[in-house]
Amino acid sequence: MILLPALWSRMATETYFGWNISMRGVPTTETLIETIYNCALGLADWHSLCLQMREAVPGMGVALHLHQMGELNNVGVVETGFDAAAFPDYVEHYMNVNPWLTGLERSPAGLLLHTDDIVPEEMLLRSEFWNDWLRPQGDYAAGSAIVLSRTLNRNCAILTNYSHRSESMRQGADDLLREVGPHIQQAFGLWCRSTIERERAEISEGCLGTLPMPLVIVDGHRKTRMVNEEADAILLRNDGLLLGANRELRAHDRCADAKLGQAIADAATRCRPATPILIEKRSTETPAGHYVVSAFPAPHQRIDMEFGNFTFQDGKLVALAIHDTSARLRLDPQVLSDAFGLTATEADLSCFMLNGATLADYARSRCVSRYTVRNQLCSIMHKTGTHRQSELIGRLTRIALTV
Repeated sequence: MILLPALWSRMATETYFGWNISMRGVPTTETLIETIYNCALGLADWHSLCLQMREAVPGMGVALHLHQMGELNNVGVVETGFDAAAFPDYVEHYMNVNPWLTGLERSPAGLLLHTDDIVPEEMLLRSEFWNDWLRPQGDYAAGSAIVLSRTLNRNCAILTNYSHRSESMRQGADDLLREVGPHIQQAFGLWCRSTIERERAEISEGCLGTLPMPLVIVDGHRKTRMVNEEADAILLRNDGLLLGANRELRAHDRCADAKLGQAIADAATRCRPATPILIEKRSTETPAGHYVVSAFPAPHQRIDMEFGNFTFQDGKLVALAIHDTSARLRLDPQVLSDAFGLTATEADLSCFMLNGATLADYARSRCVSRYTVRNQLCSIMHKTGTHRQSELIGRLTRIALTV
C-alpha cells in the first residue's frame, strides 16, 4: 500500500498538549520524563534533556542556568540551540550582564513566566547582552521560563528562547514547560540533594569515623554544613553554642564568639589547626564547666557541585571538635614519650594538666615543690615546641581527641 505524503504526515505526527510528538524521532512525553529522572539519577546528563526539548519544539533555544544568588560570575549553564562559537564569550562575559538571570532571582519558583514578566522588553533591547551577543544569533527576543529551585542560595531556572513573532512557538514552549516543568523541578531537587549527600558522605567517612565526639563542620563563613548527633544535642540545649539565623555557628558569650570566628578563619585560610578556645557551658542539664573547641581543616576540603561549564564550591571546610571539660580526657603517657621524647615524669605532668589541674595541684599530689614542677613544665614546652601554657594544653587536647 502506498501512502500519500499528506496522509503519512498526518499519521506520523500527533498534537499533544499543544506540541508535536512524532513517530519519526521527536521525543514523546514519556521519553522526556524518563530522561529527566535519569538526569536526577546520574544516568543521563542535563544536556541530553535540553536537546530533546529542542527536538520537541524545533527552532527554539533551551538553557538550564544554575547560579549563585547575587553573583552572576558564578553561573553554570547547559544549553542547546545557540551558536557554539559564541558560547565561550557568554561564559566569559555576557552571562554577567544577562538581565534575564537577574530578573529570575526575583521571580517566584514553580510558575511559568515569560521574558517580559522577568525583564521589560525595552530594558532587554537596550542591554549589552542582547545587542552584542544574543541578537546576532537570530530572533530570540521572546522566551518562556520556570525557576526550578533555590538550593544553598543558588537559583536554578530553565529558559526557552524563540522568535517574538512566532505565536505557535510560544504556545509550544509554554505547553512543553507546563507538561515537563514540574518533573524537571522535582528531578533537579533530587539531583542537588544526592550530589550534596554524596559529598557529605565522604566528609563523614573522613571525620566522623575517626572522631567519635561532638563534631560540627562549617565553611569559612561559619555556616554549618554538617552536625553529628552529639553536637546536635549541645546546639539544641543552647549550651554555650548555638546556630544563628543563617545556620551560622555562634557562641553566647561575645568574647568567645569572636575567638570562635577567628579560630574558624585561621583553620580555613592557614590550612592548619587553630588554637583551641574555651566556651562556658550554660545549660543546667549538664555539669558546669567549659567546652574546649578545636578547629582544624576538614579532611575532605570542599562540597563541590559540577553543573555544565562550572564547578560550584562552598569553600574550604573546617571541622570543630567539641570536648566537655566535665568529662575527663584520657591520654597514654607513652604516646607523649614517643612523640616528643618526654620523660615519664614530664608525660605524667602533661596528662595531669590535660583535664584542667593546676601546677599547684600536681605539686601537692606528687609531694614536690612548685619550682620543680615549673622546671618540668619549661622542659615540656621546649620539647613540644609550644610557648604558652594554653598552647600546650591545646596541643595535648588535639592529640587526646585524635589518638
